Amino acid sequence: SALDATLVARFLVCVPNPGSQVGVWNFDPSGSSLVDNVNGGTYNFKALLMGDVSGDWNPTEPQVPGLSEQLIPMTAARVSVSDMQAERNSSVTVPLRLDNLYGAGVDSYQFEIQYDPAVIQPSEIAAQLEGTVSEGMNLMYNVPSPGSLLVVVYGVLPAVGDGVFANLKFVTIGAVGSSSPLTINGFRFNDGKTEVVTSNGALSVNVPSNPVIKGRVLGPNGQAIRNAQVFLTAANGESFAVNSSSLGYFEFGGLSLGETYTISVRSRRFRFTSQTVSITDRLALVDMIGLE
Repeated sequence: SALDATLVARFLVCVPNPGSQVGVWNFDPSGSSLVDNVNGGTYNFKALLMGDVSGDWNPTEPQVPGLSEQLIPMTAARVSVSDMQAERNSSVTVPLRLDNLYGAGVDSYQFEIQYDPAVIQPSEIAAQLEGTVSEGMNLMYNVPSPGSLLVVVYGVLPAVGDGVFANLKFVTIGAVGSSSPLTINGFRFNDGKTEVVTSNGALSVNVPSNPVIKGRVLGPNGQAIRNAQVFLTAANGESFAVNSSSLGYFEFGGLSLGETYTISVRSRRFRFTSQTVSITDRLALVDMIGLE
């Protein structure tokens, strides 16, 4: 039933299921007295693995692991994520592709993405199917521990065709120049008997383009100061000037990452204390507040 499928999916992504029997072995007949072999008794049990939706689980049949790039059978399906770059504190969509299906339908699939939690972290919505081959299927995901994103997708009607099957969502939090691996583990689809080749990727935090300093010139009571002269002075002594807008806003662009700048204001009515700003990100916000 739909409830059974949901419970199985929750079990696979490590979401607690109070009262659920998924993943539990039940034995028939049951009873503690049957395990007493003091008298040399022999008993036969029927073992039921709860959550086995196909009924063909075989404990002696090895599952097909992900294969290395050096051993790629012609018939192996390929799952991959690409190398990507993004600025710090930005949202990134990482497409996960599934190719070489040869027209086979995909009823369900599951996988884990391992990443460096010091560099990236999953967004509040960590995975989506809209606009992908899997659109219309059911999605379940979870972050059971930092550095691990578990995803399960299943549906009544199979997804057909090579292409992007899921979009993974991350936010870059690491320092500029840092990089996180995007490692695919345990990818299985349908019954898990098809060979799968995995191609891992990485997400790097790159240098912001055209850093900007923005701010407002305000009076002691928070009122906007228009037409005040705002000066930006670089460490090498080079200086730039702009006038604040009717609402007190000012902006300096085309700055250099890692440089330090001094901001000062010249106004007829108020005195302003200069501020020093180090450019460590794409945008720096500075308010200049005047004194009587």
